[in-house]
Amino acid sequence: PYTGTISISLTLAHLIFSLVSISLAASMAGELRSTSLFHLSQPLRRIEYSVSWLLSIAWLPSLLMALSLFVPLATFDPRLVLRVSFQPIYLRLVEDLLTFSIFCWAALSKRRGIVAFIGLFFVLILPYLTMVLMSLIFYVFYQGTNPPTLLLAAYEVLFPSTASTLFMGGIAQGVLDPMKASIGTLLILALTQGTYLIYFIRKFEVK
Repeated sequence: PYTGTISISLTLAHLIFSLVSISLAASMAGELRSTSLFHLSQPLRRIEYSVSWLLSIAWLPSLLMALSLFVPLATFDPRLVLRVSFQPIYLRLVEDLLTFSIFCWAALSKRRGIVAFIGLFFVLILPYLTMVLMSLIFYVFYQGTNPPTLLLAAYEVLFPSTASTLFMGGIAQGVLDPMKASIGTLLILALTQGTYLIYFIRKFEVK
């Protein structure tokens, strides 16, 4: 009975905390462009700096987004929390973690404009544009109604929450279980964050 309300609340929370993440990433870009690099001469300092921004940009907004859905319910009636489906929240959390981690990479450009463009593009356009382009290209060149299985599987891994919502609406037919697809998302997330930390420590090393 609460599925519709949770879905709307999840979408709103996703948009709000996406803007928070983009704003924080823009702040990081501004710091890197100014004088902060003069204070990053020690390896430990670079690790602390990169990890703190990763936590602020990716993990904190994502976790707050998820918690923002449970706190009002728990305050009103704790029993309602047990009636909420955790899968949509988990899928949104995983997808946002991956997206927000990409904002950390965008911040390394040291340009707020690039961060804003990439942030808004990844949040508002890319998840839906990718599906439209896949369907359009496959239909035009292969005369099919749905993209091939491999492309759909890749889409579900990159956008598990969006894919689950679109496929539930009958726009396309999913090929992976959403929870299994999220395993691939977590692997890409670990790779994205790990390479970000390694790149930051080496790129901004003061010699």
